[in-house]
Amino acid sequence: MDSKKIIATFVIITAAVVGLYFSFLLLSSTKPKTVSQANKITESAETTVASTPQITQAKPASLSAGFPETIPLEGKTKIVESYSANYQNSAVKQFTVVFESKKTAKENYEFYKKWAEDNKWQIINFLDKDNLKALYLRKDNEDINAVINGKSVNISYVKF
Repeated sequence: MDSKKIIATFVIITAAVVGLYFSFLLLSSTKPKTVSQANKITESAETTVASTPQITQAKPASLSAGFPETIPLEGKTKIVESYSANYQNSAVKQFTVVFESKKTAKENYEFYKKWAEDNKWQIINFLDKDNLKALYLRKDNEDINAVINGKSVNISYVKF
């Protein structure tokens, strides 16, 4: 057998062994081994269902009641959607607004980045790609997620 066939055979066998290994890991991690583990999975699923939020839509073209007045809607020309979300048995409150802006994605991104810095919000994560921009901000027990896609701006504020 020439060396190319040996290498190809080795690569195929290695890939098959690695694939089987990861398949085994996946199956063993998702299948409960005991009744106790199955109960924990069920409790987790029930918790997820119980924490489904109660959504309250704002009137068309209106900002949801309770949306923080301290968060500017830069270049807003029209509110597309706004809602609040309350989570059962939780103090978490969420307010979201989607609006069209007369500003470009870059202008809005730079505005919200500077606004965050000026108002002592920590920038946890960001995305600055062409016409898609995002900022994930945190201050104390509050988060803001701003996603800018062209002239569309989506701001979610969460207090926990």
